[in-house]
Amino acid sequence: MAFFSSPWAATVGWIHYLAFDLFVGVRITQDAERDGVARWWLIPILPLTFLLGPAGLLGFNLVRLAVGR
Repeated sequence: MAFFSSPWAATVGWIHYLAFDLFVGVRITQDAERDGVARWWLIPILPLTFLLGPAGLLGFNLVRLAVGR
């Protein structure tokens, strides 16, 4: 908690958070296209990934198992 009391550290933390979640979102989109998952499935998955990274990734993996090729 003390680490984020510094504005510089908070900025670095947010950049890491955003970059990681955006990278995972791009990967989900690519995997969905490759595996034949319809784009409308990504409508709830991508915001969930952006807000709660691992939960969105888990949701996508469940969707991919259920509806992928």
